[in-house]
Amino acid sequence: MTTLSRAPKHVWTKEEEDTFVECLVDLVSMEGWKSNSGTFRPGYLAQLVRMMTKKLPGCRVRATTAIDCRIKTLKRTFQAIVEMRGPACSGFDCNDDAKCIITEKELFDNWVR
Repeated sequence: MTTLSRAPKHVWTKEEEDTFVECLVDLVSMEGWKSNSGTFRPGYLAQLVRMMTKKLPGCRVRATTAIDCRIKTLKRTFQAIVEMRGPACSGFDCNDDAKCIITEKELFDNWVR
């Protein structure tokens, strides 16, 4: 029986995540990385790795797959927040001090289903 060897899953530190978001914002404002359709051009993941390594010398994020997975997670989280704050979902509020969405447990449990 053949087993596939996978690289260990990268656990992001707070510093790496902050640097990652900062680099994404920088990449958006740099010339040549955004396509006409609003997405990034090919090679942007490798560029993010280079940018993160430069800004955070001890950065352990080396694989573009780790960055791609993180982007997908951030998109899912963003879409969930947009849905909770949208007109179709009432009862969800935003706590600006704690930077989180608040609601009653029963309402959240029903939303998750």
